[in-house]
Amino acid sequence: MNYRLIFTTLVAVLFLAAGPAWAAQPLGLNSFTKNTPAIADSVNENFTALEKAVPVMWASIDKDPQSISPGAVAVTTNSLNISTPDPGILLINGSVFINHRNPTSPLFYYLQLFVDGTTVDGHNFLSSFVAGPDTSSGTDLSEGFTLSYTYAHAVATTGAHTISQVIKPKSPNSYIYNKNNLTVIFFPNLPGGAPISDPGIPAFADTDTEDGS
Repeated sequence: MNYRLIFTTLVAVLFLAAGPAWAAQPLGLNSFTKNTPAIADSVNENFTALEKAVPVMWASIDKDPQSISPGAVAVTTNSLNISTPDPGILLINGSVFINHRNPTSPLFYYLQLFVDGTTVDGHNFLSSFVAGPDTSSGTDLSEGFTLSYTYAHAVATTGAHTISQVIKPKSPNSYIYNKNNLTVIFFPNLPGGAPISDPGIPAFADTDTEDGS
């Protein structure tokens, strides 16, 4: 009994002495330390945070192999219904090919981006081009062209959002479009990481008129 008591006491003393060196610590994403045990709950919280930090992508592609003539007005070429799990940044890329069909007059064309039904951050358009008159000879190469853009837009709220792009001619006209694509990648704020802020509109940015006139 005496030996057992002495041995038990020695083991207890050794564990108490070693306790501070081997005790598990609550660790965050930026506080992992070499040779330091981690509390399981902290590890699980970190994995949950990392899962939320994984980018999410949505895409709308041209599903019609033939050109489509929308008539003489603006047309929505693509629309995406997305749901963001956290505040973050939407990286939006869009493009469309347009063939101007008016044989006599040149015309401005614009590609507009809408978030939740409103032009993004006050910008009336993100891409534009002056199309030349439509010719049967093919000598005027400016009648066919591609509009494209890449834009970063901050979202402060979670939940549903609608992202869409619209072709808008300067005035009603006849045109054909195809190869219309819209891609949205969501980058969430990462807890413990660098904060993501709205890139905003640069000073003196033209958000009032579509052609600068």
